[in-house]
Amino acid sequence: MKKFVVPVLIVFFLLCIMDFVINTMIMANAYKQIVTILRPGAEMNLSLVYLANIIHSIVLVSIYNLFAKKGVWSGLKLGILYGLGYGFGLGLGIYAMMPVTAHITAAWIVSCFVEFSIAGLVIGSMNK
Repeated sequence: MKKFVVPVLIVFFLLCIMDFVINTMIMANAYKQIVTILRPGAEMNLSLVYLANIIHSIVLVSIYNLFAKKGVWSGLKLGILYGLGYGFGLGLGIYAMMPVTAHITAAWIVSCFVEFSIAGLVIGSMNK
């Protein structure tokens, strides 16, 4: 239980913090270019963002616990692969269907890569 619940909670809070920094600080100016397709702040459903982050956390920790060799390196590899898969899927999928800029798409891909690589490192360092 300790090898599951604690890492899930830590990764969840880490993803929430990184999402906040990336989306409200780093990407704020870029989002001004696509403000017409974004929901206004009051209409954004943060509960769904939190739900997505807890699902990511549960899936990452589960994959690690079920399939990965234990250790920091295994956690990092898992995070890199998960981040690349999710980042490219999200970024290119949205780019194909919505009028977002290539810059924003690339930033989403890179941010997913970074976020989930860090999450993988955390998971690996906790479950050696």
